[in-house]
Amino acid sequence: MNRQRNYRMTLISLAVVLLFASGGFFIAKYAYGYFAGKKTIAAVSDSGNETATNAVPLADKGNIVTTSADAGAVPAVPAASSSVQPQENPHAPAVADAAQGSAGVTFAVIGDTQRFTSDMGGNLQRTVASLVKRDLDAVFVMGDVVSSCDGKDACVAKYENWKKIMLPIFNKTYLVMGNHDRSGGNKADLVWQRIFDLPMNGPDGFKELVYSLDIGDSHFVVLDSEKPKEHVVNKEQRDWLEGDLAKNRKENVFVFFHEPAFRVSQESKDILENEPDERDALWNILKKYDVTAVFNGHVHFTAGKVRDGIHQFIIGDTDAAADDTPHPEFTDFGFTGHYYSVVTVTGKNVDLKFYSVDGNMLKEYSFTD
Repeated sequence: MNRQRNYRMTLISLAVVLLFASGGFFIAKYAYGYFAGKKTIAAVSDSGNETATNAVPLADKGNIVTTSADAGAVPAVPAASSSVQPQENPHAPAVADAAQGSAGVTFAVIGDTQRFTSDMGGNLQRTVASLVKRDLDAVFVMGDVVSSCDGKDACVAKYENWKKIMLPIFNKTYLVMGNHDRSGGNKADLVWQRIFDLPMNGPDGFKELVYSLDIGDSHFVVLDSEKPKEHVVNKEQRDWLEGDLAKNRKENVFVFFHEPAFRVSQESKDILENEPDERDALWNILKKYDVTAVFNGHVHFTAGKVRDGIHQFIIGDTDAAADDTPHPEFTDFGFTGHYYSVVTVTGKNVDLKFYSVDGNMLKEYSFTD
């Protein structure tokens, strides 16, 4: 009997040991899978800005989650400050990892879309269907998103419809304000800031209208040529711009504003050239800091021109009315129709491809800055 009891006790002890060992194994396996599956959302680059590392989509595309306590990092809720802090793409998904920055950046540029409709076969819808097939880090829209904005419910509805069409690429989209978007003045600004969730690091009075961000090894700046009046990027913005560019450590700089700085057709009169002293003050800053390229919209065609070593590209008609044509006296190349551009940056090499809204390439233009 004692031998049988001892035998049973031995079996029970062995079973207990096996049970704990098995449970410990699964607990260890679960813990490993949980912690190994965690991804670092952001790290801090050498310039004090955040660089996305193994980024995952964030629920709020206006916030940046960071694992760093560095004082230069952008906070999760941007502070209402006029200090210049270029943001690392606050939309999700961001650049996949730090290595991708050195491999290159690809972004699209969309022109005016003010004629968009809910028609499934519309030019904006076809553009989105084409772009969603491409591996893009960002999409920039050159203004005149809508035909007008009086700051009332009708304007809100237009923007909401536009966002629905843009939904497949909206989380990587950055917008420039155009003159049609600001037809309601300050009331239109409030609607813009309510509808869109853009970087908040611009000067006071221009939050989400003027801002900058870093993607990979490129620095992007958005300015407002419509506020406080049309045809001018005013001194407040220029002072902010100079501070922003002075702190930049990225290899390439791309600047976006709605109205062209220089004339590109016989008819294009409502542009920054209307205020030549203000325009020249802006352009001198761009030259001083060796800006790679400037992108504009406003005039409803596509064109390019090199001025003072800076490339000015016009992407003005993705879904707008064809009401002007480029002139060879003012452009190096140009054409009419509904187009967008895809820009690929590798080191100092910049390659632009111009596509119809259906994705058919019309022209390729490359340069080294």
